[in-house]
Amino acid sequence: GNREAFFPRKGTQEVRQLVNAINTLLSEFNNVENWRKQLMQDLTHELRTPLTSVLTRLEAIIDGVYPKTEENLNSIYSDIERLARLVNNVQQLSDAEGARFKLDFKDVNVANLVKSVHESFLFVAKEKNISLEFVHPNRPCRAQIDHDRIIQVVTNIVSNALKYTPPGGKVIVGVNISGNEVIIYCKDNGIGIAKEELTLVFNRFYRTDKSRSRESGGTGVGLSVSRALVEAHGGTIGVESVEGNGSTFWVRLPISHTII
Repeated sequence: GNREAFFPRKGTQEVRQLVNAINTLLSEFNNVENWRKQLMQDLTHELRTPLTSVLTRLEAIIDGVYPKTEENLNSIYSDIERLARLVNNVQQLSDAEGARFKLDFKDVNVANLVKSVHESFLFVAKEKNISLEFVHPNRPCRAQIDHDRIIQVVTNIVSNALKYTPPGGKVIVGVNISGNEVIIYCKDNGIGIAKEELTLVFNRFYRTDKSRSRESGGTGVGLSVSRALVEAHGGTIGVESVEGNGSTFWVRLPISHTII
C-alpha cells in the first residue's frame, strides 16, 4: 500500500521494462489521488458561500426576521440555481479530467462548426451591443474531431469573450489551417487578463474577475473542462492577453486524431 516508494531501475532489460511500468502506474495512482483531494478542497470552498447564504436567509424567513417577499425568494432561488450549475459543471470536469468519456471522432468541417456557434450567439451579442464577427478561412478546414465536444469548447470560449467585453466592443471568431493542425481562435477587445493570471485561467474554479463572474453565474470550471476536452483530442489550448486591451483564446487540433 505504500505508493510513495518507487522501484530502482536496474537489472535486465525485461526487469527494467517491468520497473518502468510499475513506477508509471504508481505515478498515475498518486496523480489521481492528488487530483481527488484538490477537487474536494475546491468544491468545498465553492459550495460553502452560496450554501451559507441560502441557509442563513431561509432561516431568517422562517424566524420572521427576513420578509418573505417575491424579491427575496427569487434571490434565494438564484443562489440555488447557481449551486445546481456548479454541481453539473463539476460533473463535466470530473468526467473530462478523469477521461471517463468516449470521443466520437468523425470527419468534420470545422469552419461550419465554428460558424454555427457564431450564429447561435448573434442575438446575445446584439443585446449587449457587441459586434460579433466570423472570419471564414475560405479554404477547406476539415479534421477528425468529436463534433459535440468541440462545440462545447468553442461555445465556452465565445461565451467568455462576450461576458468580459463591454457594450460597444468587438469579438472576432475564426478558423485557420497551419500545417497539420486546425486553429480555432476568438479575439476580443474586452477587459483582458493580467500577465500574472495568464497561467491560472485554465485552473479549476479560477476567475479573473471574481465579482463579475459570480454575478453572471460563472463557476470558473468552463475553461478547465475545455482544456481537458482539447487535450483528449491531442490538441492544445491557450490564451494571449494584455490587461485592458482584450484577449485571444486559441485551440489547436490535429487534423488526424491520435487517441492518447
